[in-house]
Amino acid sequence: MPRSPSPSPPAGQPSTASDAGDAVKAIYVFANEKGGMTDINRGKINEIIAQLSQSSAYTAKLLKSDRRVDETVALLQQKLQRSDEGARRSAAAVVARQVAALEASRRADRCCAVIDFDMFYAAVEIRDRPELADKPVAVGGIGMISTANYVARRWGVRSAMPGFIGQALCRQLVFVRPDFAKYTAVAEVARAIFREYDPKMTAGSLDEAYLDLTDHLHKRARDGGGGGAGDDSGDCDGGGEGERRGTALTGEALGELAGEVVGEIRARVKEATRGLTTSAGIGPNFLLAKIAADVRKPDGQFCTGWSREAVLSFLAPLPVRKVPGVGRVMEKARARKDGAASAVCELLSRAAEARLLFTPGSADSLLRKSLGWEEGGREEAAGEALQKGISCERTFRPTGDEAELGETLRRLCASLAEEMAARQLRGRTVTLKMKTSDFDLLTRDSSAARPVGAAEELQARAVMPLTVAD
Repeated sequence: MPRSPSPSPPAGQPSTASDAGDAVKAIYVFANEKGGMTDINRGKINEIIAQLSQSSAYTAKLLKSDRRVDETVALLQQKLQRSDEGARRSAAAVVARQVAALEASRRADRCCAVIDFDMFYAAVEIRDRPELADKPVAVGGIGMISTANYVARRWGVRSAMPGFIGQALCRQLVFVRPDFAKYTAVAEVARAIFREYDPKMTAGSLDEAYLDLTDHLHKRARDGGGGGAGDDSGDCDGGGEGERRGTALTGEALGELAGEVVGEIRARVKEATRGLTTSAGIGPNFLLAKIAADVRKPDGQFCTGWSREAVLSFLAPLPVRKVPGVGRVMEKARARKDGAASAVCELLSRAAEARLLFTPGSADSLLRKSLGWEEGGREEAAGEALQKGISCERTFRPTGDEAELGETLRRLCASLAEEMAARQLRGRTVTLKMKTSDFDLLTRDSSAARPVGAAEELQARAVMPLTVAD
């Protein structure tokens, strides 16, 4: 097994990555940064990942997928080159009308917050095992890492990374077996607090919550509670209680009170969970709040502001992949001529091109997001992050033994049923996802007439499609 880069965490310094190391970041999710990974030698880490992975079937599969993405992007670029001046002018006119309509609909009277636990699974384990506090910790195993603490992230170890690669990056890495029942119980403690501020709060996952604080803030303002002074963006801390009493909250005043309330919520969660920290994003909608939640990680909060200028200033420099819903094809199709990834401000300046490249629905969505604008209710606003299903998966050695596969399925269904019961969830459609030893992904669905949740029901539904010949 390759040695770690050095006996201490890789220092932030100019990258000297090889071509293979650079290519790694393009195809592996776990070769990209998370919170706490800003001061690392990304080039060296990617070289190690490439050395460990270059001959694997998994890498071959990812490279094949990436080549298909390149082919799709090439076709899109040809389509753009074939467009005439008339089509470009027409697209620009459509975009101008859309921008005007969207700006006229921009709201300054709504406040949304996304609150996210910091390194949740790892934080719970370290809380219960304080001797791990200064050690690099990964929750998971050799097959896959679910969460890594910030000490481990300084070595380049992160979630969604195979454990053997994490171990190669950091020889001192401590693995902890996940305990989802415990994490669910902790999440429920926090959710009980969140519901006091928004009874309809929605969980994106165990460690993430979406709160519409609008009603609570207006009620608190009418009652004359809390306050401070501040500007239109940043922490949203401070306020002026006397100025806000009995007045309608919009924009800056809404942000000031929101900063105070979100800080209050985070403090209560920390106390109730015995020391677990959260980070938060605050803004006029869930799209902006979701993006902002990463800005002050760990244990901080950030507010985007409410004015058009504040929102666009916040979004402008961000990489396009920071925007929920922007995938690999769209990122590559919108890349600069030198191949570098575009910033969000370029999505807006090149919005007419997007109308020529993508479907009207995709182009409209991209334009709305580049303006920091969204429509619809809570479900649509929170977008891709909101939970529409619940799953349980495990990585294990390749096998064709039916009895062994059946036992693995039984355990997965039992674990999933336990988590569903803890969250009081049931579902109508059961999906069985299988990955072959060549990393081909197969899925089979089975829908029930009534919602199911018991382990036996889940297992029966999961195997049902397998009994039908394809």
